Amino acid sequence: VNYTHAQSEILALNQTAGLPSYQNQVGVPIGSVIQGGNYIKNFLQADGIFQTQAEVDAAPVQRFSGITKPGDLKYKDINSDGVIDNLDFVTTAYSDVPTDYFGFGSNMSYKGFDISIVFQGVKGRTIQINDLINSGSNSNGYINQFSADSWTVAKGTSALYPRMTLTDRGNNTQNSTFWLRSGDFIRLKSVEFGYIFLIKW
Repeated sequence: VNYTHAQSEILALNQTAGLPSYQNQVGVPIGSVIQGGNYIKNFLQADGIFQTQAEVDAAPVQRFSGITKPGDLKYKDINSDGVIDNLDFVTTAYSDVPTDYFGFGSNMSYKGFDISIVFQGVKGRTIQINDLINSGSNSNGYINQFSADSWTVAKGTSALYPRMTLTDRGNNTQNSTFWLRSGDFIRLKSVEFGYIFLIKW
């Protein structure tokens, strides 16, 4: 059995003066989540998907698209100013670098037969699926195998992803917790079977 725990913390950083405390990166782990080739630490806090126009009308104004409609992602108004904008991004501890690495295995033998098994895994890793879901081979780079799970009136709360649209998609493709998933895993890395043949000369 082997186990490693890795912990890091930002002790000091040259940051913009007057930055809200919830966007301060001092004290959080060094790692980030990679999205579109960028290292992301700040995320909008997703609060589900708008189901009706009444929900949209009652929610804070979202500034990342021209018109917010049912089927769009909704976000928490962190600074309570009635507007969802860059001041509502929150610094998080999410990282695609695991905090824990582990592995274990066993070797057994019986009457000439032997078997070796090795498992390995990680814990404390976060990945994003924004780049995966919002990609495609068409000219707009959107329609793909996940499109069938996009929001429609009929699907309602059972939809896995926001509504499909080829234009004005800024609201639904923001860096947000909606697109984050656990990257923890355990896998069977290898299995070896053997048998010893005894040959008399």
